[in-house]
Amino acid sequence: MTIVYLDDGHGNQLETIQISGVNVQIVNGLGVTNTTNGLGNLIVGYNEPSGAADRTGSHCIVGGVDNNYSSCGGLVVGRGNSVSAEYASVSGGAYSVASGEASSVSGGLNNLASGEASSVSGGRDNTSGGLITSVSGGNENTANADYSWVGGGFHGMTNGRWSSVTGGYNNITTGQFSSVTGGGGNIANGYQASATGGSANQANGYNSSVSGGFGVSVFDDDDWAAGSCYFCDY
Repeated sequence: MTIVYLDDGHGNQLETIQISGVNVQIVNGLGVTNTTNGLGNLIVGYNEPSGAADRTGSHCIVGGVDNNYSSCGGLVVGRGNSVSAEYASVSGGAYSVASGEASSVSGGLNNLASGEASSVSGGRDNTSGGLITSVSGGNENTANADYSWVGGGFHGMTNGRWSSVTGGYNNITTGQFSSVTGGGGNIANGYQASATGGSANQANGYNSSVSGGFGVSVFDDDDWAAGSCYFCDY
């Protein structure tokens, strides 16, 4: 271990401890990774609390202010963020929570990754709640069903497994493998159904599709409708 001086880029030489040729291991003294006692963490900065805190976790990396960690093997940085499941991470942003095992929030504000191995990449007030679900951004989006994805937009929701909402607003998928791509107030109810653009459209049949228009509903299997028909049923 030696003392070196690093340039801060502004002409100042900062005294620095350099450790060379070894590993640095921080442990909580209990002999296993996933038993916690609030020790064995690497905390960068003061992490000042602004209220009630839960910092009972172990073997976590912590940076920023007002962050909480109550499990093991986590990463939490930013402001007011929390990790409460094993191997979860919040790597930036503010007031977000990773509460599913191996879940992650990459940034944004007030996001929640509660499903196992779920993720929220950014945006605001988004929730990734199913197993291996993902929300990439936007506002007030929710990925409920396992293996589903919301790309962005506002108030999108995936309730069908393996389904997706790419964007738009107030769009919903309920069928497995279904998708809604843009527009507003569209619903893909059928298995492998899709709604692409437009407003207030529904694809209800198996393998059915609606492309644009307003108030168009498709009920038959393997059927398709498009255009500006008002409240038509196919």
